[in-house]
Parts: sequence; C-alpha cells; structure tokens
Amino acid sequence: MKHELIPGQRFNRLEVIREVDKKNNRRQVLCKCDCGNEKVVNLYKLLDGLTRSCGCLNREAIARSRFKDLTNHKFGRLRVIGTDGNMRHNRSVMWECECECGEIVPVSSRDLTSGNKKSCGCLIPDHTSTLKEHNEKHHTVDGVFVPLLKQKLQKNSTTGAKGVSIQRKKDGSIKYVANITIKGKRHYLGIFDEKEDAIAARAAAEEKYHKPYLEGSNDGNSKN
Repeated sequence: MKHELIPGQRFNRLEVIREVDKKNNRRQVLCKCDCGNEKVVNLYKLLDGLTRSCGCLNREAIARSRFKDLTNHKFGRLRVIGTDGNMRHNRSVMWECECECGEIVPVSSRDLTSGNKKSCGCLIPDHTSTLKEHNEKHHTVDGVFVPLLKQKLQKNSTTGAKGVSIQRKKDGSIKYVANITIKGKRHYLGIFDEKEDAIAARAAAEEKYHKPYLEGSNDGNSKN
C-alpha cells in the first residue's frame, strides 16, 4: 500500500517538506533537519527509522566515539555516505554506503577497512565472469575443462579406482562396472568379473578420451 506523506510530519530529527523524484525506482523525500540542513532521503528508510537526521546524528555519534569518520571515503566500489551511530555487538560502527551500481547498503567499519566488503554484491558476478574467462582461456580445450580430468579419487569410492563401481547381483555375486565421462557424455565401458579388468578398461579409455585434451592444455604433460 502506498504511504501518503504529510508536509510537516516528523521522523526523529527530520521534518517532511515534500516528495521528490524517485532514485533507482525508490521514493525520495526532501526533509528539513532540526539542525537547519535539508536532505533528500529514501522514504522507506525514513519510515523504518534507518535515517534519523541529515547526518548531524552521525557526526555527533562519531565525536563521542573513538572511530574514524569514514564519510566520503571509497572502499572498492563503495562510497561511504554516513552513519547513524549504531554499533553491532562487536563494537563496529555501521555505515551507509552507496555502490557504483547505485545500490545503498549498510556496511560495518570493520568490513570496510579490512577489505571484506568491496561492493553491494555486484562484484561477485563480475569476479565469476572473470574467473570463467580465465578458465576458458587457460584450462579449457574444445569445451573440456581439463582440471576435471585430473581430479583425485573421491573418498566415497567403493572400489578405490576412478570410474569403477560395484554392481551386486541378485545371486550375491559382485561385478565391476567401468565408465568414463567426457564433454558431458557418459561412456559405458563394460561390466567385469575382476576389478583389475575394469580398471584396465578405464585406463584404456582415459588414454583414448582424456589424453588428447591433456596434451592440448597447460594442465597436461605436453611441453607445447
């Protein structure tokens, strides 16, 4: 439901003057602070009590504390706007920060100064994209991510051999099944009475299916 603003309505130190144009599709309100300054604030932060002054409360809180004023400092993609003086249980001041993408997020001084937080979260997709490009350039051959071919044996293996699993028959006998997967396609290599035969079939398949990609990558044993 849309909240109707009334000029003169008070929220802590702020008095509503009028609503102004939206920012990032969020309703904005021009307010006058008890200290005399005017400030445009996010309506919902005003209603929730997250914004209580033009910033004078921030300065007063900082003056009373031992913490450095980080206002207008830049940390990665985050520019510090101000703080309401609130502290978390670890005595770290919470700062309101504007990200380069336009999002406003609360971040603790500890996360800012330590580098734990460098964006509102938009940096993660960028990092993922960069990592993907790096892997495609240096570790991928014809659509095959070569490091996967060299993965170690999983701890939950029942046979102690990659690509070899146990199949128990109704009569209680045990068979050994060999498989290999390449480019998302699983190749059935056969079922064997002896584990050694299944391991040999798997080794032959690795020579056929894996070796060409290993030789064509920096992850392989090729000197090229």
